[in-house]
Amino acid sequence: MKMNNLYKSSLAYSKLSLFFTVDYNLNLKNTFWGNILRKFYLPFVSESCFFLSILLIWYKGIFIKFSGVFSTNWLALVILSVGFIFLKKDKIHLQKIHLTYLIFLTFSIFSGFLSVLRGIDAGMVFKGWLILLQFGLALFVAEGLNISLRSLSKYIVFLSLPISLGGIYQLASRIKTPSAWVAAGEDITLRVFSFFSSPNVLGIFVSLIIFMSIGLFFKEKKKYYAGIAFINLIVLVFTFSRTAWLGFFIALVVFSFNYYKKALVPVFSIPLISFLYGPVRERILNATSSDYLFEAALDGRLWAIINGWYIFLRHIFWGTGPGTYGGQTAIENASPIYLGGIQDGYTALYYTDNEWLQILVQTGIVGFVSFVIFVATALASIFRKFKEKGDIIVLSVISSLICFLVAGFFSNVLEFGVLSVTVGALIGATLNET
Repeated sequence: MKMNNLYKSSLAYSKLSLFFTVDYNLNLKNTFWGNILRKFYLPFVSESCFFLSILLIWYKGIFIKFSGVFSTNWLALVILSVGFIFLKKDKIHLQKIHLTYLIFLTFSIFSGFLSVLRGIDAGMVFKGWLILLQFGLALFVAEGLNISLRSLSKYIVFLSLPISLGGIYQLASRIKTPSAWVAAGEDITLRVFSFFSSPNVLGIFVSLIIFMSIGLFFKEKKKYYAGIAFINLIVLVFTFSRTAWLGFFIALVVFSFNYYKKALVPVFSIPLISFLYGPVRERILNATSSDYLFEAALDGRLWAIINGWYIFLRHIFWGTGPGTYGGQTAIENASPIYLGGIQDGYTALYYTDNEWLQILVQTGIVGFVSFVIFVATALASIFRKFKEKGDIIVLSVISSLICFLVAGFFSNVLEFGVLSVTVGALIGATLNET
C-alpha cells in the first residue's frame, strides 16, 4: 500500500496517467513554455500570420511563376511560427491529441539525431523534421485564433475559389497534360492541376473543400455553398486522381452514415454511375490490369513498397531519420539511404507515394506507432466533439481528415503544405470549439 501511494504521488504516475484518463485539459499558459510565451501577445498578429501563410502555401505556384525561383514553403513556415509566438495562449488547452503529436515529434527528433550520428546530412534531416512540425504548428495556431470553426471554414472555402476556378479554366481550355501523368494505354488527354504541381494534390485538396462547403450548406442553407461544392466536384472528377477519388468516396460514406443514413444508397451507387463515363471507367480499370500491376512492381508503387520495407527492416526501431527517404527532401539532398535499397543503389522510384510507409521508414516502428496513436486520438477527439455538439461542420472536418488519411496510402500528404496545413488548421479550429 505504501509503495502504491508513493507511486501515485510520483512524477511518472502523473505523466503516464494522462494516457488513460478520458481526457485532460491543461491550459497552455500554465505550462513552463506557455508561461514564458504568454508575455508575447499582440491582437490580430496571429490571425494575419495564419492567413498569410495559407496564401503563400496555397498559391506557391503563382509566386514561383512570377518570381522565377522563389519558393514560399519555408517563408510560410516562419510566418506561421511567428503567428504561434503571438497567440493568445489562454485559448489553447493541451489535450491527448496535442501530447501524442508532440511525442511523435520528439521521437522523430531522436530518430534524426541518430541518423546524423551515422553520417547523414543534418540539414536534410532538419528540413524533413520541419515538414512534420508544419502540420502540428498549423493545428496549434488555428486552435489559438480568435476565429470559430464556422468562420474559418468560410475563409478556407472562399480563399480556395481561385484554385478550383483555375481547374475549371484548364478544363475549358483543354490544356495539354504532361505524358508523365497518364499511364501507358490510357486515352486521357487532360488532367487538371490548377496552380499545383500535381493533379493528385489538387484532387485531394478540392475533396477537402467539398466537405467543408457541404457542411456550410447544411448549416446555413445558402445555395452558393452547394454551387461551390459542385464546382469543386467537377474539378475532382477531371483531376482523374484515383487517390483523391478513393479518399473522397470513403470519407463521403462516413459523412453520410453519421448525418443521414438513407443517403448511403445513392452514395454507394456513385461507383456504378461513374463507370458510365468512359475515361473514368478506363482510369479505374487500368489500375487492375496485369500490365499496370507488372509495371507497378517493376518501377512503380509496388516496387516502392517492397524497397521501403527492405530499408525499414534495416532500421527497425528508429528509422533512417526525417527527410531521408521517399520524398522531395531526400531527392534534393541526394540521400545516401537509397544506396541501401533492395537493388544495391538502383532506385526505380524515389518517392514512396505512401505517407504511412514514409513515416515507417523515416522514424522506425517507434515513430510510426506514436503517429498511429496520434491519428486514433485525433479521430476519437473530433468524433466526441461531434457527438457532443451535433455540429455538421465538425462532421465535415472528420470527413476531411479521413479523406486525408486514406489519400496518405497513395501520396506523401504531409509533404504538401496545401494539404497538411489545411487539415491541421481544421483540426485545431475544431478543438477550439466549446
